Amino acid sequence: MEYTIKPETKFHKVLKSIQSKAEDIFLSVILNLAGITKSEELSAWLNRYTEKKMQQLQQEIIRMKWNQVTLDKAISSIRNQDTQ
Repeated sequence: MEYTIKPETKFHKVLKSIQSKAEDIFLSVILNLAGITKSEELSAWLNRYTEKKMQQLQQEIIRMKWNQVTLDKAISSIRNQDTQ
């Protein structure tokens, strides 16, 4: 089995940071608009968006756990090969 670990580049980190900040600003504006206008459609959209985002985050947590298990197995395999 071959495993490669690629570190995240600075460019990708900057892009993720910009995306995260843009999303925060957008949601802040939507929350303020929903509070001011008392729009049921806007509130419903915000609830759907929040649920979708929570599901994505839960999937990301599961994916990260699987990656950790895979890395742990790889490390264990490498250590076993070194001891033999």
